[in-house]
Amino acid sequence: MRIFVQEYATGGGLVNNPLHTSLLIEGFAILRALILNFKKCGYEVVTTIDFRLKQLESFLAADIIKPITTKQSIVDVSCDLLNNCDYFLIIAPGANNILSSFVNNYTKTKARSLNCNSELIDLATNKYLTYKFCSTLQITFPKTYKMQKNGLCLDIENSSLKERHWSKLIDERELSFPVILKPNDGIACEGLALCANQNELNDFLQKNPSEELLLQEFIEGEHLSATVNISPKEVRIISLNKQLISFTNNISDYLGGATNIQHDLSNEIEKLIFQLLSSMKGVNGLIGIDFVIRNKEIYFIELNPRATTPISCLITKDSYPLRLLPLASDKKKAEKISDKRVTYFAKVSLEKAENEVILAQKFLADNFILTPPLELSKNTILALIKGTGKTFQSAQIAFQNNLSIISNKLK
Repeated sequence: MRIFVQEYATGGGLVNNPLHTSLLIEGFAILRALILNFKKCGYEVVTTIDFRLKQLESFLAADIIKPITTKQSIVDVSCDLLNNCDYFLIIAPGANNILSSFVNNYTKTKARSLNCNSELIDLATNKYLTYKFCSTLQITFPKTYKMQKNGLCLDIENSSLKERHWSKLIDERELSFPVILKPNDGIACEGLALCANQNELNDFLQKNPSEELLLQEFIEGEHLSATVNISPKEVRIISLNKQLISFTNNISDYLGGATNIQHDLSNEIEKLIFQLLSSMKGVNGLIGIDFVIRNKEIYFIELNPRATTPISCLITKDSYPLRLLPLASDKKKAEKISDKRVTYFAKVSLEKAENEVILAQKFLADNFILTPPLELSKNTILALIKGTGKTFQSAQIAFQNNLSIISNKLK
């Protein structure tokens, strides 16, 4: 059996544009882990890679790696490959219909999709529609308004109310600063701003290119995510994860997190996940669900209709393979990850010796490296690394030790 696995940023989706270092760091780690997992399950794996990232090929266990150049269409090349594959799994942004467009194109081939269907992807990408859906299920989410560029806001939970300017919502104390401003179809933390006052809100409103925005109550609490594997017959929660979110200069950035964490509200989180997913049509394969917990109340934030970064820590050379739904047969159901140790992971900015050329292969034997150091712009070196331990604290210590090792190699 042959599986086509593709990640948008590293696989040629940006071949005619500058490479986005931060997206590459996360995307490559996900791709690397999924290819490894399918190989351990006995599948032949096919993938594509941006021709500028040829140095990373040795980190991928794929049987066939097809470079994508500026003269090629990633969709055309991929469809040719897919006609000789049994399945495909795509990791791509939901924004701007990128993921749903790829899924639609690839389902025209002979290969069977391991992704959510395009209708579900469109629903999950449109946060306004997702929150509307959650409101019908009485799932708690932050107080949210759909906002136009002119500042008029529509109450998501009560759309029968007349549109009001955001300043009136503040005056009437329906919202209070700080507030979150984000694109309706943004991915993860992209384009998300924390506005502490009226001037900052006006400033971010003018700078944000999106026509459809969401104005949202800021929930100051614990950021969590769940890695979930789902088919029409079964839902399996693989891991509960801690998220590290930064608001440097009021702009949100996803730094990393920790997998396999324990939480006092695990049972309640599990019930919420089953309530949400059992009501959705077209959800399939690996997905991620984000939450914030404040005062023991769980707030749904978003559903990512694709594999997310924590999967790169949950699949290792030493772990048993994860038999992903719906590939797993009814007789041999999908397995949970057997290694329940905590893994702490983060994107790190590194310094190198002057005039040194970064050779990714130098780090091939370092198992704690998820994505090797990449120097994609002058003086910018990023890597994604991890540390593993029995507890969150011991995993952090292991991470710091591994960070020292990689830093010393660059000196």
